[in-house]
Amino acid sequence: MDLVYGILALVLSTVFFSILFEILNRSLLHLFGPAQKFTSKLKGKKIYYYVVVMIIIGSNVFIMDFFNSNYIKSGIILGLLISLNEIIFNSRKNLIK
Repeated sequence: MDLVYGILALVLSTVFFSILFEILNRSLLHLFGPAQKFTSKLKGKKIYYYVVVMIIIGSNVFIMDFFNSNYIKSGIILGLLISLNEIIFNSRKNLIK
């Protein structure tokens, strides 16, 4: 049952952080603009995106094991990092119009 709660935490935190990062990116700060500008010039952008996703998942498994964390905390951290990766690589549709 913990795994179900972890997946639910992952989905909810991904949606929450995606909306939050989108708002921060559209503000006057344009917080992720420099990173998006850099990643837009990369050749093989999708390969880099998926490599970073694998690194995120691997590091999350390591952190979960090292700190003896539960699935809910791990899902929240994973949702945060995946949302950050998506906005930096600009790999999703805009959530806010």
